[in-house]
Amino acid sequence: MALARIKTWNPGDILTAADLNAEFNNELNNPIALISPTTGVINFNNQAHTNFKMESLTVDPASATVGRLFFQTGRNQLEVDDGTIIRGVPTLSATGLSAGQIPVVSSSAQNQFLTIGMGTSGQVLTVTSSTSIPTWGAAAGAQFGSRVMGLIGTITSSQTATFAFDQAIVRTTGNTQSFQVNATSSFGLNLGTTGAGGRDTTPVFSSTFAHVYVITTGANSTAPAAIASTSPPPGGPVMPTSYSAVGYLGTFTYSSASTTFSAPQRVRGAWIYNDTRQNIVADGRSTTEATVNVASLVPSQALSYHAYFNALNNGSSAFVKIRVVSGSDYDTYSNTGASGGTTNVILRWPEIIPNVSQQFFYIWSIDPTATFGLQSDILGYRVANGGE
Repeated sequence: MALARIKTWNPGDILTAADLNAEFNNELNNPIALISPTTGVINFNNQAHTNFKMESLTVDPASATVGRLFFQTGRNQLEVDDGTIIRGVPTLSATGLSAGQIPVVSSSAQNQFLTIGMGTSGQVLTVTSSTSIPTWGAAAGAQFGSRVMGLIGTITSSQTATFAFDQAIVRTTGNTQSFQVNATSSFGLNLGTTGAGGRDTTPVFSSTFAHVYVITTGANSTAPAAIASTSPPPGGPVMPTSYSAVGYLGTFTYSSASTTFSAPQRVRGAWIYNDTRQNIVADGRSTTEATVNVASLVPSQALSYHAYFNALNNGSSAFVKIRVVSGSDYDTYSNTGASGGTTNVILRWPEIIPNVSQQFFYIWSIDPTATFGLQSDILGYRVANGGE
């Protein structure tokens, strides 16, 4: 309190009207000095104080008083002393705010705050510089693409197939987002129909292979559907209305003449197996490098394929070489340790072959001179669906 008394009274002093008026006028004319500065805590008793104005300072005070509030006129914001540093309280223009705006620290004055307006659908905030505020822009692309885990499928030799998986990561058609999908039950495909659960276009496919995808209506979907297309990854199907995300399941042999799958197949993760082995070489006897084209049974999208070989020869010194690249031996098989003795020697072996141009090569060292030379069947192939 800064107010002082006018007169110090002593016993016997006469109180005149002038003295009394002077004492009252001292209080009435100096009300602020009567209460300021306060000497203790003021209890406002939860009462409103209208037209309240915060102390204005152009320079920050030394940080020493916990809880002190003031308005910093140089930065146009409310600030508070925490006893160690002065902290700025975000203050934004009340007349300039709208729904969806985001407050950020100004790049020109780090104690000031600005707002970033709402972007448009599909945009993301992008940091272009460590000294600039983020800006809205197009997404860089799906971070994880698509993949499927725990995939199991059954392909019939007619028009239908069923699929189930534990979990899949699908990407939006604009390739801007990836998200997880859980299939709570199996879902089917029928090549005799179009749209979700069928072909992606009305015309009948004219292709050797059909590419099958899982499609969903968006994030948190638990009811995925299958769709078949002639467009292989990284492309994709023509999406039905309301479907917005897609993931690749596999590629399957297809007969355009009857709009059916060519043969029964089983899907286990990334591997697609034929129910019945498909012959690709019936009687190979060439002693010069021979090309075996597997394009009718192995799609170009396959990473590798599983072949099974039988070889029969009557010559104890005969051997056969398998090549992935012309002129380079991938594997060699001879009579040593084979069944059948020295005549009618039978060689049997499986082989995982990298898919290089949908072909492999073989060459005999000498004519096998047996009932048959080399036989080869395709058991299945592996695709890049991200599965096991």
